[in-house]
Amino acid sequence: MQNNNSHSYIPHAITFFAGASYGFTTVIVGQPLDTIKTRMQGLSSKYSNKMFQVASDLFQREGIRGLYRGGLPLFLGGSLMRSAQFGVSSEAKSFLSRYPSYKIAGVLDYQVL
Repeated sequence: MQNNNSHSYIPHAITFFAGASYGFTTVIVGQPLDTIKTRMQGLSSKYSNKMFQVASDLFQREGIRGLYRGGLPLFLGGSLMRSAQFGVSSEAKSFLSRYPSYKIAGVLDYQVL
């Protein structure tokens, strides 16, 4: 007879991976835009409305690494935070699904709150 608890970590691993992927995607998409925005904030007002020029100059001078400078801590922190967020959400949903739904004041379902 096989023990069914041997594979109980798989749903948690999937949830962790989904959260880490979300954190990774957030950095991949958002970090270059945030770097460009930060560079533009340090420029005089005559250059502050030329986002593509700032991006082009940054890429020519520093390459792809310049666009993602400072992204590693954001990736690690974001991945861990989103993994925890997904895990807690999954466990809360699982916990609440075991109990019947009750309406608060006949209108609000506590599971939605």
